[in-house]
Amino acid sequence: MLLQYTVHSDLGRVVQAIISEFSRNPPPVALGNEPQGSLPPPGGSEVSTDQSSTLTRFPQVTGSYMGVYPPQSPVHTVNTLTFPELLDLTTEELRTLNNSEDRQQDWVENMPQCARLNAELDALIECTQELAEENLRKKPELSRLRKETEGKLATVKSLKNSFDSLSQEFQRRSEIYAPENIRRSLQLSALRSDEETESIAEHFLSGDMDVDQFTHLYIDKKMVRRST
Repeated sequence: MLLQYTVHSDLGRVVQAIISEFSRNPPPVALGNEPQGSLPPPGGSEVSTDQSSTLTRFPQVTGSYMGVYPPQSPVHTVNTLTFPELLDLTTEELRTLNNSEDRQQDWVENMPQCARLNAELDALIECTQELAEENLRKKPELSRLRKETEGKLATVKSLKNSFDSLSQEFQRRSEIYAPENIRRSLQLSALRSDEETESIAEHFLSGDMDVDQFTHLYIDKKMVRRST
């Protein structure tokens, strides 16, 4: 029945460890021909009444009769560092535990290791629940900040477009008011002023305008010419 548990569950991993431990170090079983010096069964240091009577009926063979019986294999004890609780169980209790899934589950759940793991799991679940509740409480504030951020991004985008437009206008005006362009414009303006002055003089000489009109126009053009 122990093999029915999967190794992917917490209970299955513990039961699988128990099976492996029993396979490597089986618990001592009281046999009729158990040699002297073997370790006592778990749960006590005294030999049971049945075992004492068996040893009385079959005393240990010594001397030349040693070759009659094959040497007994040493009896191994359970690794107390892994499952010290098993030392308190008798052989019959171990068999019952091995044959009952309910007892296995109860025994595993009552182990200190499982209790500690369950406590840690409960603490993690509680911490996760608190984090989830904290996230839910901060959801309205998060939504407000998200909308505020979106509004600021729209403002930044608008300012960037305005900056690009002003940069283009600045570049255009920089080219217009460059010193070389200004000098060229003044030269063209002076040339046009000289041409207009000569045209006014020709009209005056041809009698197309009187003295007052000629004087007014001629002086204006000369002032423009001098300013350039």
